[in-house]
Amino acid sequence: SEADWRELVENTKANGGADRRHTLNTLDLTADDGLAQNAMGDQLRGDIFFRVNESLQYFFDQAAKLETVFE
Repeated sequence: SEADWRELVENTKANGGADRRHTLNTLDLTADDGLAQNAMGDQLRGDIFFRVNESLQYFFDQAAKLETVFE
């Protein structure tokens, strides 16, 4: 949900990086339909999120240093 994303961004910013409860992986596991969706049923494509998750998390951690405005 939008509130979950906002909490993730705000927490990452406040802590200078993600904590254990506010990661992309945690958001994926706790969301009803998850973040990683594979409409084609292709297992390789479905696995991509988990292969690049660490790089995506690093991007979010670094992006938290920027000013964030929610509208």
